[in-house]
Amino acid sequence: MSGGRQPGNVVKNAPQTSGRAKVWSSMRILTRFNTRELVITAEAKVNNVQDYIQRLRAAGYLRLVAPGVGGLRREAVYQLVRNTGPLAPITRKTGYVYDPNEQKVYAPIEDPEATDV
Repeated sequence: MSGGRQPGNVVKNAPQTSGRAKVWSSMRILTRFNTRELVITAEAKVNNVQDYIQRLRAAGYLRLVAPGVGGLRREAVYQLVRNTGPLAPITRKTGYVYDPNEQKVYAPIEDPEATDV
């Protein structure tokens, strides 16, 4: 066969184009953000962004720096505190997060609010 990609081979460092990859990229650029900013910059769906924020926060990647205030329509502000590299962490329904940059799995922390300011 020619030098093309063989079925089943893994392409390392392939660009990530999923919605969550775009959200992760926006998080790395902005460092402090709210849901709306990520929806706009990553062109992602609100529910996807909210779920990703919740899972990354539970795994210790994000911390809440300003809680949202419903009556004032002010959204919660988060800060990226574990910027491990360009590849987006992969979340699981179990709460565990696989980080392809470090090739490491992070368990959810029991109380993510304990790391908030």
